[in-house]
Amino acid sequence: MAAEYTITTPEKVDVHFSLASIGSRGVALLIDTMVELMAFYALGMVIGVLLPMMFAPAIAFWILSILLLFFGYPILTEALLGGRTFGKMAMGIRVRMVDGSPITPGAAIIRNLLRVADIFPNLYFTGIVAIFFTERQQRLGDLVAGTVVIRDRRDVQIVPLSSPLSEGMHPLEPLIGELKGMTREEYDAVKAFCDRFPEMPAGAQARLIREVWMPIANRLQIPPFADVHPAWLMEAVVMKYARTHGLL
Repeated sequence: MAAEYTITTPEKVDVHFSLASIGSRGVALLIDTMVELMAFYALGMVIGVLLPMMFAPAIAFWILSILLLFFGYPILTEALLGGRTFGKMAMGIRVRMVDGSPITPGAAIIRNLLRVADIFPNLYFTGIVAIFFTERQQRLGDLVAGTVVIRDRRDVQIVPLSSPLSEGMHPLEPLIGELKGMTREEYDAVKAFCDRFPEMPAGAQARLIREVWMPIANRLQIPPFADVHPAWLMEAVVMKYARTHGLL
């Protein structure tokens, strides 16, 4: 099995990803299972109180809760926490799309609904076999969703971007003006750069800020600010353009 794989971004930058080992994925799964079991225990105490009073509704609630925890916990955490569950956070790994961009909510749903297939016939046998025999160490859920599990990079400049696209206003929008004349092609280029920025080596980040961001910023008359990283301005541009053009 390959220890890493490389993608070439639309900006012509080679980005190298270190694949998460099956051991780190296994420990992350164990931690997540413990989290789920603690939640099951808490729900069991609630069910224990309700059971004598409302037997049928309590059993239905228990079954629904099990399904929601088994599928909902990894879906929500991966979708909202940048491809990480609590177990993955502890092990320094995360899920990303195979093109290097952040995992989408749809992909998080697909890969985790297919946990049932990966578990078959038991103990994640099918998923483990798939990991061993696929180039990017993907289980069945990853293959269908187009995702891959990687180790977090340690050689990149850490710029804490705020969040995925939302309908709210980015706090730096007052600095970027009205974006008059910005084209969809420019938006797509800046958004793709923002999506891949955290995984790029520092040298590639700096070069693409000069080659991709600065020409667009100059044309839109967005000046540099001494105490504001360009990545934050790019994120503000992406969020404002998407909201004002109905792309959210």
